[in-house]
Amino acid sequence: MPFASGPEMPDPMVIAVYLPAEIVDRLDGAVRRRSWRTTIESYGSYFSEERRPYFLPLIQASGACIAFVDFDESAKRAVETSEYLTHAFAGKITVVALSKNANSGKILMAMRAGCSEFLDTSLQEPALSELFDRLERSWAATNHRPAKAGTLLSFLGVKGGVGTTTLAVNLGVFLARECRKRVLLIDHQPELGHVCIYLGMDGSQCQFQEVVRNVSRLDSELLQGMVCRHSSGLHALSSPDGCGRATELERESVSRTLEFLRSEYDFVLADCGYAFAEHNYPVIEASDHVYMISTQELSALRDLSRRIDHFISLHSPLEKLRIVLNRASDLDAVQVDQIEKAMKLPISVRIPTGNGDFVRAANLGEPLSPGSKSTLTNKFARWAEAVVGSPQSIDVPRKSKQLLSLWK
Repeated sequence: MPFASGPEMPDPMVIAVYLPAEIVDRLDGAVRRRSWRTTIESYGSYFSEERRPYFLPLIQASGACIAFVDFDESAKRAVETSEYLTHAFAGKITVVALSKNANSGKILMAMRAGCSEFLDTSLQEPALSELFDRLERSWAATNHRPAKAGTLLSFLGVKGGVGTTTLAVNLGVFLARECRKRVLLIDHQPELGHVCIYLGMDGSQCQFQEVVRNVSRLDSELLQGMVCRHSSGLHALSSPDGCGRATELERESVSRTLEFLRSEYDFVLADCGYAFAEHNYPVIEASDHVYMISTQELSALRDLSRRIDHFISLHSPLEKLRIVLNRASDLDAVQVDQIEKAMKLPISVRIPTGNGDFVRAANLGEPLSPGSKSTLTNKFARWAEAVVGSPQSIDVPRKSKQLLSLWK
């Protein structure tokens, strides 16, 4: 019985890798004879860890995938391709090895690479029809899960000078070095951001705006040629390092870029500066968590109250907002419990005064070293562990029907 497409099971996508044009045409004809509303994605080269197409939107839009990979031209590269596809589609793909010579050695090699089917390169109609029938029965009985994307964390200061970039840089370093995660830090300032300065790197050739402008041709290989690499393992994208060089970015292009970056990294951190400017909205909207940075000084707390109100006015889920108190001290006039009571939200993260450590680190272009056992580094280590382990281990904002502003 033909597979019936519907909202619970979108049409499968079909991928052809390194197949001659006449074989692709034959495959296309077989696909058209099914009930699928599917077009074939044909690639003229093999895939590898260094050369990876951007598959995430296709993965999310498809309930299942079939990939036909030629094993005759280069068995080694076909194995790399099959392994990559098996990993990228995470249980949603059937990889079919194609070869004129179906000997036991080649079949075993293909199976070890993740291929579950082996067909003659000619792709005769009876064999294809039998394969498609078998897959449709399997899809009908299987509940496919969506592809997993990395976590996007944005950092927003309530005003200038509260340490937004400092916290983003150091958390990124701890996630990369201590937690062994793939981490990208984006400087989302329109111009003259400080991320690469704090990391001691030249970011003039590694700008986020250039990545966004090239989103239509982005793949893993292109991206890796555009990022800065820190010794901790952290990757970074800078903002323009001169005045008047910022250009307005299309909101849709920013959203597509963020989606792609989340498919490449475990964590993407965005330093958004200190304003709810228009260019920050797509980042805030796409974020899993928004860290709003404040200090205990009265001017910052007034702004924190206003920023929370504005965040709510954007119809952003309050559950993803995290309040971070930087340079926190029990000696300040306004205490933490007073702040929480006024804001109707808990303080999720408290970073103590660094006694000049942050200033020295920024001036030297050397973030805090996870190896130095201080109160400050312990705080970042615990913060990173909470982010990696379970975001819920950081205090979750309490739900309230109405937010009472401190300054109303």
